Amino acid sequence: MTRSQGNVIYEIDGKPALEVLQEYLPDRALAEDWRSYAISCVLCLRAPSYMKDEEYVVRTIVSLDATDGPATVQTEIPEGTSVWMSSRNQEKVTTGLDRMADHIRHELGGNQPNLMFHFDCCSRGKLMFREQEKLRVLRQFRRAIGPEVPWAGFYTYGEIGPMDKHNCYHNQTAVVLALG
Repeated sequence: MTRSQGNVIYEIDGKPALEVLQEYLPDRALAEDWRSYAISCVLCLRAPSYMKDEEYVVRTIVSLDATDGPATVQTEIPEGTSVWMSSRNQEKVTTGLDRMADHIRHELGGNQPNLMFHFDCCSRGKLMFREQEKLRVLRQFRRAIGPEVPWAGFYTYGEIGPMDKHNCYHNQTAVVLALG
């Protein structure tokens, strides 16, 4: 459980947030640029019930106070929220894109879209995958949708997209719009 105010987490399970995070970061992380480690070590919270097929949402730590110990994330974390530490999982990324392609094909009734917009978190690009692996995953996703469909997009530092009827802020995810 957290002690927090707004988007600043002061304590996790009664310990300063910094102390808990240090259990998951290499000793040298705070002496160096800790953000290079933080991109792969994130906080997870229970997903709201309207997020079907998702158990957790991810929040990247955007700043860490090495003197007082609080950690700041992009969105509000209500006092008492349970959080878990997590690291990225390449297999889950690939499986999630396969599930997304199935959903798009189903929504379009088997028709191909006329245009695709794809906004992907920068952490799912070069920070997570080697170049060849990233290209393989993207080719697999495009093939599942339709390789000849025009495709546009870019890498982001946080994604905003709907889940059911709710606009949500996302981390380390892909937001895709298929126009039919």
